[in-house]
Amino acid sequence: MLKSFKFSLVLFILLISQFYAYSEIVFTRSQFTQKGFEDSILKGSSNKGWWELYSRDICRIDLDGTDFMQLTKDGVSYYPKWSPDGQKIAYLSGPTPKISLYVMDSDGSKKKELLSSQMDIYEFKWSPDSTSILVYLKSKRTINPEETWVVSITNGVSTKQMGISDWARGWNHWAPKGATVINPDRRLMDGLPAGTMWPQWSPDGLYIAFIHNGKLAIADTATTGRPEKWKPSKEEPPCDKIGDWSPDSSKILFFAAGNVCSINADEKGVINLSMSRSTDACWSPDGSQIAYTSTDGRKSNTEIFIMNADGTGHIQLTNTNYFHTDIDWK
Repeated sequence: MLKSFKFSLVLFILLISQFYAYSEIVFTRSQFTQKGFEDSILKGSSNKGWWELYSRDICRIDLDGTDFMQLTKDGVSYYPKWSPDGQKIAYLSGPTPKISLYVMDSDGSKKKELLSSQMDIYEFKWSPDSTSILVYLKSKRTINPEETWVVSITNGVSTKQMGISDWARGWNHWAPKGATVINPDRRLMDGLPAGTMWPQWSPDGLYIAFIHNGKLAIADTATTGRPEKWKPSKEEPPCDKIGDWSPDSSKILFFAAGNVCSINADEKGVINLSMSRSTDACWSPDGSQIAYTSTDGRKSNTEIFIMNADGTGHIQLTNTNYFHTDIDWK
């Protein structure tokens, strides 16, 4: 009996250690520059760009709060995203309007510039097979500057996929597998409210989430516009910002009055998860937990917290004087 208990305990410890060893959060860590502190804190306002007020760098940390690593040291790097295979990190670097897209190994080595000096990069998404990145950007063209590009991480060759600016506002998206870009279905676009942009596609491609009149809306991509147009149910929750879909496409995170919330794909089961103001949130790879940023109630900076997917079991992961944003979990 005692041997069985000891064996079970050892097995549990091994499983937990493996989970922590292969689960890491990457994030942007920011702090005021001296000029930024004087302008923002002492004067109360500033018209300078963020790069003149803050120093930003990309870091990573294990789920037990150990093995902290600062991956960039240039002061202008931010918005990191893990590749699906967990081997690479893509990120943005540089001030507006000279933003570049980089990729590096998970330990911060082998940094490689994929796109340079763009007017703006609104968003980027890894392909499911980790070979390419879909980039929504504002180029230096004077006519229709908003474009969508596919960038290979191996050879850095950029290929413009289409010339319609509307599609570059989140409509082009990856197929659930491989590295195939799907152009939007015109019937789907026409079936949504006019002006809808930046839809959040579920990983399986069956749903899109978008903001309509300050509320979170979810549409079925297979039926909307065929022929019925999407109509609000009058039960949509208020929404400031849309977060990520869960890995299994069953739920999506969103922010309401700054709180991290979740809702099912059928628009039922709204839960206020954080019960506090937050700036970022993301799912764990298996969808069982959520990482988010918030203040700890003692300082004004944002720290990283972890909780269960149902909003229980909150754990503070960091305790610093830095601002933590742009979190992503592998």
